[in-house]
This record gives sequence, structure tokens and C-alpha cells, in this order.
Amino acid sequence: MINPKEHPLVFVQTIQSLFTQIRTRVEKYSAIIRIVKDQDFEIVIEDIDPLSNFSLEIFEPEFVGNSVVFQLKQSPTNHLKHELNEFALYSDQILHQLDGWLNLILQYNNVQISPEEKILKAYEEEFFDNFKLVDEDANNKPYEVGKQLMLAEFLDTAIVVLKNHEIVHEELISEATEIKEELPNLTKQDTVKKLSRFLALIRKKSVELLKALIIETKNQAMKQVVSGGFDFVKGLMEN
Repeated sequence: MINPKEHPLVFVQTIQSLFTQIRTRVEKYSAIIRIVKDQDFEIVIEDIDPLSNFSLEIFEPEFVGNSVVFQLKQSPTNHLKHELNEFALYSDQILHQLDGWLNLILQYNNVQISPEEKILKAYEEEFFDNFKLVDEDANNKPYEVGKQLMLAEFLDTAIVVLKNHEIVHEELISEATEIKEELPNLTKQDTVKKLSRFLALIRKKSVELLKALIIETKNQAMKQVVSGGFDFVKGLMEN
């Protein structure tokens, strides 16, 4: 734990102001990025896409003259370089750098090389829009333990259905397992986002596979966790 009184006042005030602005910016774009570490003069931000390893790490501030200089690790570096890059910036340059990195992710998210990717994205957005997430704390708090257990039960059932299907879908089993393991550390928003992607992947594979999953989970209390979404799925089966 950092003790602010061991540092010059202007140093800790500059860090406090900058980190507050960073948290506000991330909250505004919580649909695509999240903070995964925020302690000891360090903030690490990641792309929430489970297939992405994009990140921005801001750490090791130093008092140089009358200014605060941070170390940064960023991936992608820019439009031309995809790899991780490390460099130093003054505190008043950090938000501009964050905005540039965020813009790169937004542009990547708009890339749809194949028709299949476009279809998957449409399914994912459809599921997400139908999961009613109205909690004011959805961007910064996880589901309470009872609801996490319900979600874990649903994912366990999904894994069984996927294993027992005529074709074993290992990539979907891995996706369900990963979500289950991450539940304690996901915000409500992140949880619903990952569930939406998981269900979109299943729907894209096979409507019959989605139907089998919903039939197996129809009596579970899990659907009380996020209202609307599973009524929407059942509606798809009835159409």
C-alpha cells in the first residue's frame, strides 16, 4: 500500500487527478475496455474482447523537475505496429495517449473480414440488447454470490450439453469454462457481455444446439439473474 505522505504533495495530487480522469474515461467506454488493476500508482486497462490481448499499462511515476513522468506499456502501439511497446510520457500526455489507444480498439472492432464475423457480431449484439441490465452499479460491481452460483450452474449444464452433443464443441466448452472461472472477478456488465458472446457462438453453430441448451436449463433459477435474455432465447425457439 502506497503512503501518500512519503511523497511530495504535488506528486500525489497529480496522480490522483490523472487516475480519476482515467477511471471516468474507462467507465464511459466500459462496453469495450475495463480496468484489471488499480493500485500502488499503477493502472492496467484491457480490451474486454476475450480474443484480444490489447492492453495499456500506466505505472512507475517519477517526479522529474516539477513534472510527473509515467512508464507506459501499450499494445497495439499504433496503426502500423501490433506488438507491445514501452515508453515514457508526462502526466499531461497520458489521456491523449489513452484516447488514441481506445480509438485503435474501436477501429479494430469495426473490422469484419468475413461474412461469418458480421453474423456473429449481430447475434452477440442481439443477445446483449435483450439481457436487461439496469443496475446502476453494473459497470463496477459483480453479481452477488447467490447469482454467481446460479450462473455457474447454468454454465455447468451448458458444458454437459456441449459434451453430450453428437459433435463435441471443444472451443465452446473452453469458453464456458473460462467464463465460470472468471465470474468472481467480472462486473455485471462484463458477465452479460461474455454470456452474450457465448450464446451467440452457440447460435451460430446450430439452432438445434441452442435449443438443447435452453431445454436443459429452462427450470434453472439462473434466468432470474438477468431478466429478458432467456425469454428472448425461448422466443427464438418458438418462431
